[in-house]
Amino acid sequence: MASPLHAMRSPSPAPRPAPRTRPDLRVVPAPRHTGRCVALLLMIAALGVVGVVSLNALAAEASFESQALEVRIDELELRYDELTAEVAVLSSPERVRRVAIEELHMVPTDRPGFLVLTERLPGDAGGVAYGDGGANGAGPPAPGDPH
Repeated sequence: MASPLHAMRSPSPAPRPAPRTRPDLRVVPAPRHTGRCVALLLMIAALGVVGVVSLNALAAEASFESQALEVRIDELELRYDELTAEVAVLSSPERVRRVAIEELHMVPTDRPGFLVLTERLPGDAGGVAYGDGGANGAGPPAPGDPH
């Protein structure tokens, strides 16, 4: 018979579960395409660098063209200002009067005459002369004058 102390102790130990079996693990070799991936990534990086450098070169060229055009614009604006000043001098009333008298041999008058052209009609001269009729020839011809 078993002793009372032994009976008070814990009942018999519970059966242990069966040890877990490990899954079948094995070392997997490195993928064979790693070298290809690295080469592809290097090519993409090289193309990116070439692209960036090309764009930078194009931007620098455009900058030089822009500067050249700005210089040309400044030159043309200066030339425009010079020509505008020359037109102002050449069209001044004093110069026009001097050229008319000295180069075109025109005669100054105190009473100018005007020729107003109208619509031409059959058998009409097409214009009417208005003026003072004085010695400057602004009026109609005198009777008996062939002109």
